Amino acid sequence: MRKLLRWTLVGAIGLVALACIAVVVAIAALDMPKVKAELAQRLSHAVDGVVAWETLDLKLFPAPHGAVGKLQVEIPGRFELRADRLEASLNLMPLLHGQVQVASFAALKPQILVEIPSSGPASQKPATALDPVAAYRSAAGDAIRILRKYVPDTVLEVRDAQVEIRSASTTLHRLRDLSRRAQTRGKDMEAKLETAGEHWTRLRAAARIEYADLSGSAELELEGLKPQAWIEPALTKAPLHIRVPATGLRVQLRTDGKTSFEGDFESSTPLIELAQAERKLELPDVMLKGTARIGPRDASVAVAELRMGRDKLAEGKLDYAYASGAANAEVDLDLDLPRTLALVRQIVPAADLAMIESASGRLRAQLKGEWASQERWAGSLQVRHSDAAVHIRHLPWPVGLQGGHAAVSPGAVRISGLRGTVGDSSFSDLGAHLALGKEVRIASASGKAVLALDQLYPWVKQQEKLASGLKQIPAISGKIEANLVQASGRLASPDYELRLEPRQLKVQAEFLPGPLGANGGAVRVTPSALKVDGLAVSLLDARTTIAGTVSDFTAERLRAEIALSDGTAGAQILHWGMQLAATPPKLELRSPLSFAAKRLAWGPGKALQLDAALRFGTGVGVNADLSWTPELLDLRRLEVDDPRGKGTLALRLKGRALQGRFTGSAQGGVLDAILKEPPRMTGTLRGDMQFELDLDQPKQWVAEGRLEAQSVDLAWLIGRPLVVE
Repeated sequence: MRKLLRWTLVGAIGLVALACIAVVVAIAALDMPKVKAELAQRLSHAVDGVVAWETLDLKLFPAPHGAVGKLQVEIPGRFELRADRLEASLNLMPLLHGQVQVASFAALKPQILVEIPSSGPASQKPATALDPVAAYRSAAGDAIRILRKYVPDTVLEVRDAQVEIRSASTTLHRLRDLSRRAQTRGKDMEAKLETAGEHWTRLRAAARIEYADLSGSAELELEGLKPQAWIEPALTKAPLHIRVPATGLRVQLRTDGKTSFEGDFESSTPLIELAQAERKLELPDVMLKGTARIGPRDASVAVAELRMGRDKLAEGKLDYAYASGAANAEVDLDLDLPRTLALVRQIVPAADLAMIESASGRLRAQLKGEWASQERWAGSLQVRHSDAAVHIRHLPWPVGLQGGHAAVSPGAVRISGLRGTVGDSSFSDLGAHLALGKEVRIASASGKAVLALDQLYPWVKQQEKLASGLKQIPAISGKIEANLVQASGRLASPDYELRLEPRQLKVQAEFLPGPLGANGGAVRVTPSALKVDGLAVSLLDARTTIAGTVSDFTAERLRAEIALSDGTAGAQILHWGMQLAATPPKLELRSPLSFAAKRLAWGPGKALQLDAALRFGTGVGVNADLSWTPELLDLRRLEVDDPRGKGTLALRLKGRALQGRFTGSAQGGVLDAILKEPPRMTGTLRGDMQFELDLDQPKQWVAEGRLEAQSVDLAWLIGRPLVVE
């Protein structure tokens, strides 16, 4: 048994020795010039350009490898590489058959120049926009074919490279200490990269690509990113300057190799500084996080959150179409208004914000923007679920904004659904369409408001320009519901229709005996007229409902056409009226009474028209139809409707000439039903008589007709005993 083991061991050792001898003999028999030529050919094919070197060595021990010294690679107008040394490790078994199969490449301290072709004149640009997915598939597909053909299962390394990226002889960027390692395999490739640069401290990246469908993923991390080099050129002519000292960026990318690239990104910076003139605004601890998608025809970015410290400021998205250049953006804002105002004050001149004293609450809004061209763009702001409020100088209450929508486009500004509060007052559904041109015009406008006069009027009364005019009106209380039905025309002098509805309105005035109340109904106001419909008013113990129109508001052309209905008057208002008119006490009317006026009109030339009726509780009614001007009083009809008879008096007074006519009958006792303190007047007067009288010569009068009097006592009227039998 021992002999068998001994001979077996000797045989194995012999086989190994024979194999070693065979390898040495095979290597010695290699055609070295052929191997070197094939290596040079593979290098030229790999870079698709002109390759030159000073030395090219192929060594077999301790492992087969090739080395190129002082390598120069040039692809005119695209790429240049100079390396002190390029090493290539070779696989042993193919080498035994006279074939070169590279196991790894390593470029040591290369100097690399990448030239990006300029776009050239606009006429030379392609008619269609670049498809990033197709470009990726084309470039990656070509690269993978080369890698699979020439360097399959190979490690590719670049160590301590210096890279310059240029376009049109202008240096765009320099990379320092770039190290890259890529591993090609039968089905995929993995690569890692690390470098320093002018605009960042350190960049690290890792990627993987599947050969079969070109799907892949990548991770990128930037430390100390310095975006100032890109920010400053973009804001050269802007009044606002932005400085971002340093930031970090992390990106994760994915692609299916067919339809799109997708990725997540996160960036943060300890400080963003905004400057305008000598003013600066510092935004500390800003963080941006979101996702991105790049497709064949468009790209989109979705910002999941934009934070400053612990406060989330915004989120949103941006869509961009390559071919048309069209872009759409949405940003959702959630701003702490006091903090936002404090930040804005740091950069906006104090005079521009002098009217705003303080702010409170949060402003929640959505910004939208659309861009197609300089002639086709739009922007909008939608405020929703907001409790934001600002305190404005000289206004004792906060102005709150609860919601609304504003949109701007070339030649137009639109506002809709604006709602909020001013102290205890409120506004809602405010909207306007402004046409922008050489002159701003209102295309349309509407809105509603509820005015709390208990709070508003004391402040209005304190205004210097209004104080003297409102001196005799110490207080107004209640509410007015205002409805701007429509407005249009020039901004300085628009055409409009405003509807006002008083609610428990009370006006206290020094010239009134008590509060003047108004409730219900509506007042319609336009630039040329005021129309009242169903307005219920009250004063002391008087009530009535007013309807009518007031127009031509100038003093010379003022017109009024009013009707009174459902009127009632008590002793208080009748007594005040008698005192105001300085009427003798014996003519004070009996209360209560009801009244109505079919027509109460006032026109140019101080012309008054009245068609009114009184009805007393005793059943007696008095109807009057008259007109008056400073030159003429025309009492067309003064009718006393008494169950015991009806009498009508007509008078016409022009200058000092009086004409009149009495028809019908009148009982002396009718005064008992009309006057508060009726006289002891009896008798009956009936007939039809016309008369004329010159008031300057009362003794010269003319009467014509028939008038019968029976036991008429006129002592109460003329102040001395007189009885007409």
